[in-house]
Amino acid sequence: MLGTEDVIGVANPYGLIQMAGKSKKKSKSRTKTQKRRTLRLKSRSKRKLYNANKQSCKSKKMKSCCPHMPPNHKGEYAATTKSHILDYLGNKYTLYTCCSMCAQQMNQLSRVNPKQFRKKYILKKTASKLYLKNQATGKLVQIANKKSPKTKKNEGKMVSI
Repeated sequence: MLGTEDVIGVANPYGLIQMAGKSKKKSKSRTKTQKRRTLRLKSRSKRKLYNANKQSCKSKKMKSCCPHMPPNHKGEYAATTKSHILDYLGNKYTLYTCCSMCAQQMNQLSRVNPKQFRKKYILKKTASKLYLKNQATGKLVQIANKKSPKTKKNEGKMVSI
């Protein structure tokens, strides 16, 4: 056991620590692991968004990444396979997802709780487009276009029998 007379641990305002009659300066330099972590964090922010098929999320007019599924361990988003109709506040939009389950859950949330859907998925809304973000990362991954209403060809014409 060390007594109080053996080790003196007094810190003074000049950054010196006195221990048993010896003085050392405090180390202000970062360790190698801290430097690596900061470099890794800087490189993450500049990284492009890709899906599992190695396509950029900006390809195919911003329709190649699913806004519902979180990225995998490599940071890749789920690739879209099917188009669906998203009903949001009485308007219909074309939505691309990786599976029908994602589309069903997004549609259900947009019908039941539109405010939560807006908070979770919508980054920006214009008159003809919804800018959708990924629910896990909050980054823009898809642009959903508004569907135009279809008109009937025979409407307003007289049909003879």
